[in-house]
Amino acid sequence: MIKRLQELHADSAEYTCKTIAEMISKEFDVPLTRNSIIGKSRRLSLPARDPQMHRPQSTKPRKQARVDAPIPPPVPRRAPNAGLTLIQLRDGDCKWALGEVQDYPPFLFCGAESVDVGMPYCREHSRMAYQAPRKTWS
Repeated sequence: MIKRLQELHADSAEYTCKTIAEMISKEFDVPLTRNSIIGKSRRLSLPARDPQMHRPQSTKPRKQARVDAPIPPPVPRRAPNAGLTLIQLRDGDCKWALGEVQDYPPFLFCGAESVDVGMPYCREHSRMAYQAPRKTWS
């Protein structure tokens, strides 16, 4: 069965993995799936097949993207420490929760400008959140 798989896989321009599974299933009277053929091919280190090989080509023309769409105006910056709700938060806003854990919704967040693009907190809250490890003496 392995030799037959290798032969059919060598003719990769002709057969899909589904077709190979059907052919081997009929020959050896063993139910095989497309995924079982893919897995066995990988375990045998057979060369990878071209994923675009048997994909049907669409005859429909693709829709063209509109280029003349209006560009939205920039969102004005809000006053820091105004307290923003979760819905009002945007990229670049400080996500430090204000208030106590037992407070009920709506929960408010700091909303000041973040230190860096990847950081979630403003400068003040970053100092509180990220502290350097203290030296420990043994």
